[in-house]
Amino acid sequence: MSAIALDEAVRLSERMLAAAREGNWDDLVALEAERGRLLSSSVHALQEGGAAERIARVIELNAEIIALGETHRDGLMRSFKSNLQRRHAAGAYAGARG
Repeated sequence: MSAIALDEAVRLSERMLAAAREGNWDDLVALEAERGRLLSSSVHALQEGGAAERIARVIELNAEIIALGETHRDGLMRSFKSNLQRRHAAGAYAGARG
């Protein structure tokens, strides 16, 4: 993997983060797959100058993406639980009226 490929991995990670911030989870998944193929194609870049900084940047971006994903997941879970509670309450009310 060349320095150019590492730069592209950083750019893809930045686009992934932008997608996560915008809630475009389908785009994020597609970009992650593209980045995964790029990163798995070679590991020779580890020996090139500046590779450690680029890899550290990808890791930093990933941490923020994961945090956004966890926040989104938690929001979905709260919404699901709230809807479930409403359904139970409506069912109990309907049963009491029955």
